[in-house]
Formats: sequence, structure tokens, C-alpha cells
Amino acid sequence: MQYRDDRRKIKFLLDSPYKWGEGWTKSMQELEIFNLELRLILHRLGVVPELSEYGVVISEGKLKAYMHPQELSFEFSIADYEIEQIQDAILSVNSRYGTITKVVEQDPY
Repeated sequence: MQYRDDRRKIKFLLDSPYKWGEGWTKSMQELEIFNLELRLILHRLGVVPELSEYGVVISEGKLKAYMHPQELSFEFSIADYEIEQIQDAILSVNSRYGTITKVVEQDPY
């Protein structure tokens, strides 16, 4: 596997009301607010999000994102985005239901 210098992948682990085996433990209204917050992060990064059948926000193109109540993962080109820019977009939303607990930079390939 060859590492491509122009691509990065970063994962933000979240503390949220989602529990494995139980799902979302707050109200459905609070889940919808959380999902709106996830979409707002992508909008702040200049990406129009799409919603999959499982409710996971996914976007293709310059930025690929996997968004779940327990983690936000992004794969991107360093020519288009910086890690700090993505982290700032997440923090600017000031989520009531998901706070960053850990940031992990990964080899995207």
C-alpha cells in the first residue's frame, strides 16, 4: 500500500447520547437536531451533504465524510482542506449532543 502525500484522513471520536446496542438514547427531536448539526458542518466546509438510507451523512468529491453520532471521519486533499479547517467547522457548530473526545489522523490508503 502506497501512501499518497496529497490525501489525508482524520477521525473525530464523539461523546454523544448514542450507545452501541441501544442506538440514540435521547428523543427523536434531539436526534434530528444532531443530524442538522452534522449537515451544518459540511455546509461550512462548502459541501452539500447527502443522507443515506441509514441516516449517515455522506459526501463525495473533494471531501468524503462519514458522519455518525459516535464519530466523524473525513478524507480530503490537502490542496483543498486543512485539518484545522475541518476541526474549526466542527467546533463552530457547538453541538449540544456530540463533543469531540479524541482526534485520530490516519493513513487514507
